[in-house]
Amino acid sequence: VFGVALGIFFLVWTLYMQYGLGWSPLKAGLTGVPFSIAVSVAAGMSVQKLVPRFGRKVLQAGALVMAVGVLIYIWEAGRYGLAIAPWQMALPLVVMGAGMGLIVAPLTDAILSEVPREHSGSASGLISTVQQMGNALGLGLVSVVFFGVVDDRLAEARERTAAGLAFADGFQHALGWVAGVLGVIFLLMFALPKRPAQHVEGAADEAASPVTEKEPALVG
Repeated sequence: VFGVALGIFFLVWTLYMQYGLGWSPLKAGLTGVPFSIAVSVAAGMSVQKLVPRFGRKVLQAGALVMAVGVLIYIWEAGRYGLAIAPWQMALPLVVMGAGMGLIVAPLTDAILSEVPREHSGSASGLISTVQQMGNALGLGLVSVVFFGVVDDRLAEARERTAAGLAFADGFQHALGWVAGVLGVIFLLMFALPKRPAQHVEGAADEAASPVTEKEPALVG
């Protein structure tokens, strides 16, 4: 489900900046730098300090924080329209990046914590496959929402300004879906273990007290 949200956001975000706002690929790429930095910082903090103490609440907080960032982005896109500047996008992108960092780093460990060691390799590969399927599903859903709104707006007028506003409107509608998906993610995370274990039950005991061979009894 997290892959669905990411698939929707990254596609419409790129189209919004390059086709709606008319920005160059370089300008659009540099606009995402605050997002990347926030993801890196939050991911490091979540794994090293937050998850060991608060468990799955960190991931749920990440979903809520990311949803708040999405709502801020919707508000800014509607308020500033085509005059929005890259620095004005920094706030929602940092908030979204922080939320994503709280999810993406510990999510795999939280899922694999309940998987036996002998199946951890195949389970890890399955997670990657499901994430890619989620991305594909998100792209399919966004084509209905985003391009449907854009087509409706473009049918009304063919001016460049109208085209830009159409992409901005479609972007806001698509982000509304992203916020809804993040709400579903928050609820689904109740299925995760409260505190991800390093190993499955019994494995930690075995690791803590390894089996030692008995020394042969001395025959006197």
